[in-house]
Amino acid sequence: PVFHSKKKFLVVDDSKFNITAIKGQLGRLGYDSSNIDTAEDGEQAIMQYESFYKQGYIYQLILMDIIMPNLDGIQATKKIRQLEYDGKRPNTIICGSSGIDDSTVWRSAGMNAYLKKPLPLPEVKKLIDYSMQPIEEHMCYFTLAE
Repeated sequence: PVFHSKKKFLVVDDSKFNITAIKGQLGRLGYDSSNIDTAEDGEQAIMQYESFYKQGYIYQLILMDIIMPNLDGIQATKKIRQLEYDGKRPNTIICGSSGIDDSTVWRSAGMNAYLKKPLPLPEVKKLIDYSMQPIEEHMCYFTLAE
């Protein structure tokens, strides 16, 4: 399939409050809520990802909570990366977020970045700017907020 980037985001968090807050931040940065999909756990995130992929699109950015019921953000990211690395899918930026800061955990899962909650708006903007770079640039890792 031919992939199209729609500047569409996937926000994954088991807290409706956090999802609302992140959608609000993206709105303040000029992104319409119709361009933001949500999931409440890792299993839903994988289903959303696969559904969007089947339509010929990729998410520009996935903001993934780490600690969630059913399937956590680490395992969900690993599964998304397995789907992605079949040689046909472009690289989606995946950013982990939680109160834990263990770079070996999020890096080994395949996340490109990590933000501590609450997500600071300037750091979210940097992450979005980063996600707009050519795909080859997405293979590096970084922590946006200490």
